[in-house]
Amino acid sequence: LRFRVVEARKLPALDYGGTSDPYVTIDFEGKTKKTSTVFKTLQPVWNEQLAFDTLSAELDSRVVVECFDYDIAGSDDSCGKGELDLTALQVNQQVTQWVPLRDQAHPEYQGEVLIEYVLVPFGSELEPDSSLTIKVIEGKEMIAADAGGTSDPYVKVEFEGKVFKTGTRFKTLDPVWNEKFEFVTHSSNQHGTIRLETFDYDLVGADDALGSCSYRVGDLTPNKVTKVWLPLRLRESEQPIGELSVEILIKKLPEFFVQTKPRSKSVDIKTPFVDEITGMVRRGPEYELVRKFSLGASGLTLDCESTSPLLKVEADPEEDELQREYEDEMERRRKFDQQRGSELRADTVETNMHKGRNRAGRCAWCGQPFSVTRSAVQDPLDHLWYHVWATKTVRGLGETCYQLHKPHLKNRLKERQMRDNELEEETIRRGNWEREYERQKALNQRRGKLKKAFMADGVSKLAKRTGKKLEDVRPPFAVRLMFPAEEFETRTKDSRAKRQFTKDLRQEVSKVMRIAQRRVTIAATSNEGHYVEVHLHQDPDGKDLWFPESLAKKLAGMVNRKRELIYPFPTLSLATSCDIMGPVISPVASALLDAADVEIAPAARPSPIPTPDQAGKIPVHVYFCMEYDDLRPEREFLFSSVFPVVDKWLSAFRVQFVPVDMRHGVSRSECFHPEVLRLHMDEILKCFPFFVCFLGEAYGFQPDLFFPGGGQTMRPEFD
Repeated sequence: LRFRVVEARKLPALDYGGTSDPYVTIDFEGKTKKTSTVFKTLQPVWNEQLAFDTLSAELDSRVVVECFDYDIAGSDDSCGKGELDLTALQVNQQVTQWVPLRDQAHPEYQGEVLIEYVLVPFGSELEPDSSLTIKVIEGKEMIAADAGGTSDPYVKVEFEGKVFKTGTRFKTLDPVWNEKFEFVTHSSNQHGTIRLETFDYDLVGADDALGSCSYRVGDLTPNKVTKVWLPLRLRESEQPIGELSVEILIKKLPEFFVQTKPRSKSVDIKTPFVDEITGMVRRGPEYELVRKFSLGASGLTLDCESTSPLLKVEADPEEDELQREYEDEMERRRKFDQQRGSELRADTVETNMHKGRNRAGRCAWCGQPFSVTRSAVQDPLDHLWYHVWATKTVRGLGETCYQLHKPHLKNRLKERQMRDNELEEETIRRGNWEREYERQKALNQRRGKLKKAFMADGVSKLAKRTGKKLEDVRPPFAVRLMFPAEEFETRTKDSRAKRQFTKDLRQEVSKVMRIAQRRVTIAATSNEGHYVEVHLHQDPDGKDLWFPESLAKKLAGMVNRKRELIYPFPTLSLATSCDIMGPVISPVASALLDAADVEIAPAARPSPIPTPDQAGKIPVHVYFCMEYDDLRPEREFLFSSVFPVVDKWLSAFRVQFVPVDMRHGVSRSECFHPEVLRLHMDEILKCFPFFVCFLGEAYGFQPDLFFPGGGQTMRPEFD
């Protein structure tokens, strides 16, 4: 099911400045796909195709079409949604429809989107059968983007994802190119859009935009040259700032082409002749007409042309998810950079235009020359010259250019400040995302190493025998059964008694767990620790759904609670406790793992990311360790001048800065009390992992000067 999102019109303005940054999403059978974002317009043109795979040719579901306004910060705003009814859609039937957009909060009309959709058999692609030729002739009255009052323009021609570029014409506002470009397309593509963008070439930095224009393929007449002058605009809502002359021709490609028939390698001549002596006749090369396009070009698939699709290799879903997150992040960064670059280029072009007017002795606002009655005054903010009334007698004629440009300049400065704030927030967000991405990437690499280790440890044989995937195979789980010392020594006094003891224990464990005996193995016995280590394996036949870790938890619960173990299981009922040891990694697997790949259970410590308080702020405690006497001025300066500024800065990110200094505001005798040291250690643990230490001329203290008996009384407790 192929959708082509062509364009939209009469969309609501949801951004500052009276525009929007729209994109469209299509939801079909639980899957959602979206188009690219078109910035700062209420009449966007996408001309993008979105395809969905469906198993049935009879569709009974509805398609939801929703338009959004892209926002860099926060969630995207909805411009409205509509529905498409596909119940009457036939195979290879192309439908073009304007979908009205409405919202629950605003049920009135909120614009509409032009959608084309067609249902075709899987694997049938429309091969190009038409040639589109675009000739860029010339441009006139373009804006001056360089400091000298001229530009270095060139044109980018884009159609269906392919882009061509003309040469650069230096120092002119009326360039002439006369360059031709060719594209291939299908004749059914009536809503394709040819987009032409003009830029000013800069040796340093990004090129400045001089305006853009577009032309629909559906407005062309086949086999007839169309010559038009297209107006150039920086934005859809602005006035034209120049014109571009182009010639466009669309025509059908030939259905047949000439191909030489293969001949014998011994015939190496290209012209026919007759040998008069031998009478042999040498014929010239033969030709045949070959159809260039099959019937599949019309959207149909013949039985002789159909092929079964190849089976895709299943990849790791976590790696796929990480790759999708990376692609989404790169697409978001590209859109942000594109939007910011377009805004900066538009601001630069406007600034250069005003400077060019001043350089020519004219007003930067209206472009008219200065006169006796309309003198010049310089604005202190942008340092440009504007018209003002020269005498009091003519001041009543109306507002001057100097007064008219004030609101516009205020809006421009406000937009610049907003762009700087957005750039700062985006830089912080990118740094946080990159750290999280590297952490997740390292975690996936470690998970891959573990899988390779288990594969090398013979788990692959189990997976191959049961026909399961690697992630479905679980390693063995180990439990440790503890026994009384006297009873354990009696039952393992010699090798014969030890074998009988482990045999009885294995049988009773398999019976109490109701699993096959081959899934239970006795790994080790310890005469010193008086325990037996039991390994619980996965069912090799794949019939039992109990995983080894589940069996280990079940056995530990039964042994520790002594349920159903006293009478029917005399050997197992002797166990005093059962400890779960975890998954078993053999020496082969351990050899493949690095020391950094081994997970160590973290110690009991508070979470480094605390929960927000009632005000919605996240308190962050930072422990500051400073010497009592040497750093007293620095301590007072930090609490009076530095910490308030840090707290004010972090409050913008909804973070409450809480500095902790156990020696601030206390006397010397209280500072070195034995109980205070314990409070210090508790506060350091609460502030984990934020710890700042200031080193001065001296550090530490002498316990003999502050504690009776010296530090010997504290050493046993804190060593």
